Amino acid sequence: MLMAGVLLSGCEKDTPLFEDQEDVELKSAQAPIPFKSNNRAVYHPEIPGRYMIHGTATHAGKLNPQESFYQFTSMVPTEIDGEMFMYLEGYGKMVGANGHGMEFTFWSYQTLDYTSYHGQIILTPGSGTGQFTGATGILNSSGGALPEDDFVFNKITGYLVYN
Repeated sequence: MLMAGVLLSGCEKDTPLFEDQEDVELKSAQAPIPFKSNNRAVYHPEIPGRYMIHGTATHAGKLNPQESFYQFTSMVPTEIDGEMFMYLEGYGKMVGANGHGMEFTFWSYQTLDYTSYHGQIILTPGSGTGQFTGATGILNSSGGALPEDDFVFNKITGYLVYN
């Protein structure tokens, strides 16, 4: 009985016994943690303006396309330095096969022929689960589509900050 009390009191300030060590390291990190996702998004046939995300992401592994998506909420033609772009806004969610995920909002400028875009993804504070619990940050996003393809390719890079 004494041994159990010593063991339990010794664990009181330590990492919980069943928590993933990588989760603990990410959550206790004081410096920004690099994040990268390479993926492709396929138009959802039943929800206008929604794309399902397939690919991989740091700390999530393979993305779950049934739960990972982005949804356009605004598309406005915009002129910049004499060239026309489509200014896009929306929201979405990335969830890994491990169930860890985060929600976000985004904005981007896309060429009118869809061949390229660039923008930012803003992580929604408090929306992270698993390894993304407590994560915030602004990520850079770029990509595009080829006319013969039925998907958009995306590259997302940046840093996660844990509060």
